[in-house]
Amino acid sequence: MEANYYSDLAESRAVKNERKKQIKQQMVKVLALTAILLFFLLYLLIVNLPALLPVRGLKFDFSIYSLREPSGATVDEDGRLYVSEPVNHRVLIFDANGDLVKRLTPVKGEGRVSGAYGSAVDDSKNRIYIADFVMRAVHVFDKKGKFLFRFPNNALARDYGENGFIPLDIELYKNRVFVTTRNGIAIFNDKGKLQEIWGKKRGKAFGQFDFPNGIAINKKTGDIYVADTLNRRVVAMNQKGEVKWAVGKPDKASKLSSFFSLPKGIVVDDGGRIIVTDTFEHRLVVLSRDGALVSIFGVRGVEDAKFNFPEGMAYKNGRLIVADKGNGRVQVFTVGGLFPKPPKRKGVERSFQDSLFKLENGKYLGSVKRIRYVNEKPAAGQKI
Repeated sequence: MEANYYSDLAESRAVKNERKKQIKQQMVKVLALTAILLFFLLYLLIVNLPALLPVRGLKFDFSIYSLREPSGATVDEDGRLYVSEPVNHRVLIFDANGDLVKRLTPVKGEGRVSGAYGSAVDDSKNRIYIADFVMRAVHVFDKKGKFLFRFPNNALARDYGENGFIPLDIELYKNRVFVTTRNGIAIFNDKGKLQEIWGKKRGKAFGQFDFPNGIAINKKTGDIYVADTLNRRVVAMNQKGEVKWAVGKPDKASKLSSFFSLPKGIVVDDGGRIIVTDTFEHRLVVLSRDGALVSIFGVRGVEDAKFNFPEGMAYKNGRLIVADKGNGRVQVFTVGGLFPKPPKRKGVERSFQDSLFKLENGKYLGSVKRIRYVNEKPAAGQKI
């Protein structure tokens, strides 16, 4: 009996030990699976973290490739992109995802387009305006591509100053069409009748222009921003054409002395910030409403979010489109809240400080002596 007792006891202990061993093995497996699951979740979090966080500054979305020197762009309320290819004498229309919808390529007849550059869309009237610097005209089509009319009737009229009317970019505001030309800004009504001209002779003084390219208007304040390209400056004006401030300055003794090398494209975002393509520097410069430096974005390159001679731009509903001319593509970004401060590069602060000028009622007040970095929050309702 005693022998059986000890035999049963030993067997019981062996069973218990085996069970403990099995439980331990199961726990190890559970812990291993838990660790693998946690690692996988952590990986997903890291990979998707940028998409989960609010956009800060600019976030690259996608590019449209295989374009030939795209120079201008605009966007409508449905997110369709209109991209100008002057060398191909056409405007390409893409949907919001970057898929080609239509080629606007009339090469003969009344709707002929030759040197399409800047453009603008009037969603309320279902129109697209195209600046054609070769034909010296603004063409007006409906958004399906049907030709409506063009203006002006006489591009060589003296009203347009030396060398006549050579349109480069277009902005729309309160039934008026603002067109940059090589001499200044021509303003028409929405039927194409000339109303006034700011600047009839190329020059360096405030109120004069030298091949201004991009133009943008803050639809809330009416302030006008112009990339005065060959004067290497950005100029802010009121609706009377009076200069409020300028960033940049003309060359001195044929030497570059401006913060900007060649400002071309310009837009205003929902927060009132001004974004400018500085073409020869292959970058975007962000300014505040009063001309202070907010940020600098981009360097030369072929990778995403890098540029090679960027020119025209468009902005709508938190989306920025950049015609990356030298790379043969259009890049699309989401514009978020605060921008990072400009990178610390030798000479940046001094160059900007020497290039910001303030005016009041058209009267020159002098250069700003102290640089300010402004990082404004987006306006209410701005997408981030």
